[in-house]
Amino acid sequence: MTIRGWLRPYSVVIFLLILTALILRIPILKVRGFDPDEFQHLHGARQIYHGDIPYRDYFEHHTPFLHFVLTGLYPIFGEEIRILFAARALMLVFTAIIVYLTYVLGKTLYGTDTGLFAALFLSYVIMFLEKTLEIRPDLPAVIFWLATLIFIVKGIQRRTAARSWRWFMLSGLMMGMAIMSTQKALFALGGMLLALAWMFFDPRTGISWKRSLRLSAIFLGAMMVPAILTCGFFLINDGLWQFINCNFIMNSRWKVKFWPYNYIRQLLRQNPFFSVIGILGLVVSTFWFHKRGDISSGRFVPVLCTYVLIAGLFIMPVPYRQYYQLFLPLLAIFCGLIFSKISVVNIRRLISDLAHGKPRPVYVAFTLIAINLTIAGLLYILSYSKPIVLNSRAIYLIFWIALTVLALPIFILNKGKYAMLLISIGFIAYPFQQTVKQLSANNSGQLGNVQYIMDITTEDDTVLDGWSGYGFLRKHAYYYYFLHPEMRAMLSEKERSDDIIEGLAKQRTKVIIYDSSIKALPEKVQKYISANYVKSGHGNIYVRK
Repeated sequence: MTIRGWLRPYSVVIFLLILTALILRIPILKVRGFDPDEFQHLHGARQIYHGDIPYRDYFEHHTPFLHFVLTGLYPIFGEEIRILFAARALMLVFTAIIVYLTYVLGKTLYGTDTGLFAALFLSYVIMFLEKTLEIRPDLPAVIFWLATLIFIVKGIQRRTAARSWRWFMLSGLMMGMAIMSTQKALFALGGMLLALAWMFFDPRTGISWKRSLRLSAIFLGAMMVPAILTCGFFLINDGLWQFINCNFIMNSRWKVKFWPYNYIRQLLRQNPFFSVIGILGLVVSTFWFHKRGDISSGRFVPVLCTYVLIAGLFIMPVPYRQYYQLFLPLLAIFCGLIFSKISVVNIRRLISDLAHGKPRPVYVAFTLIAINLTIAGLLYILSYSKPIVLNSRAIYLIFWIALTVLALPIFILNKGKYAMLLISIGFIAYPFQQTVKQLSANNSGQLGNVQYIMDITTEDDTVLDGWSGYGFLRKHAYYYYFLHPEMRAMLSEKERSDDIIEGLAKQRTKVIIYDSSIKALPEKVQKYISANYVKSGHGNIYVRK
């Protein structure tokens, strides 16, 4: 977009709304409670900083890119509580990049307006807010994943250029980096493989089957580079088998499983309009597969990837909300697509064309069906989610309807973009209120526990933790340094009892955080703790006698 384009009033308003969402994160990241995963990732980074090799010296089941990045924070901020906020600030930078890349991908696929609306809607998805505030490997993975899509779409769009293969090489490299950030990106790879197969079989891409094979080989070859370099590092450090086993074999055999329905319902409750319009955009984009232009422009790639990623919810043993981040930007783009298409509709011309029978019946039928299904879906989701704004369930719906009615005369004046901007403000009103509510969170209790353990221990002392994470700035007492229910289900009786006792005795572990996960360990461990540890007087923290 040119500078003149950015200075258009509706572009400025959208930019300011996005900026508001990002700025609101700054005070929220200071007060929001910490997920134990955040302590886990920073502890892994600490151990690397102190010379440990992941998987070989301690258990971890995330691919290591983020942990190596976080390691760089320790020389700057030290082993102090402030490193939590430094890491969260880094996540804020990652989030801004994700929002920008969502805009770029939307613009590359469907135009500037789609990109703008996509970035706006993503910024106010509460599940996106909640998980990207946290210290997670999924954030760099999403950055690399969106870059993967941008590069391959550009490669397809510029297929006649002499060196278009470079886009496929860059796309493959980014895909490999995404997988080295989190192995959950393997589901994204499944979508990419399906897209490459589509490119091979569909001549409308404008790429011959022979060239398609070469480009696919370039993509896959480049994708292997980060994996080969990572494997080489662990091979040199005698940890290759552990790297493969912990990340891919154990995760594929994960015993605890649950269905994704509760989190899907949560997404629908938190962002009802986004969910329905996003799915509608996905369906419309699929319907347009019959168009040569939609295939030759590479639009089939994110569509296929979205379906595969959503299917992954029902394949992955534990589809937590962080996994959703891989496809939420894509749903935002499909949502933006619907808004951008509606924004350019000429109401007068449409009425005239309908009166004279100009539109093809199939398009009219599809449009009417889509509109009716959307209205029905929105009414159902709103009755289910029951959004409350200003302590009233009716205000949100009234506010949105009022803005929609106000938008109608603007449409008639052929100012569709401004009309859709008004409607979008109605959409994000409820998510905005939910965002503001998070300012009332409080993490002082967690920080107090972390500081207390720091005060009563030295750098050489070890801590046994179940799943609180409060000892993340001290050495762990046991190879499996977190023992939540999912982890315990993967361990043998000996690993849950004798090996833990041996570790406690050998290292003369000073502190045990006696949370529900430690309480769930076998009786043998409980007797050892009772015989050797006493309550510290500070919460559930026990110290050696």
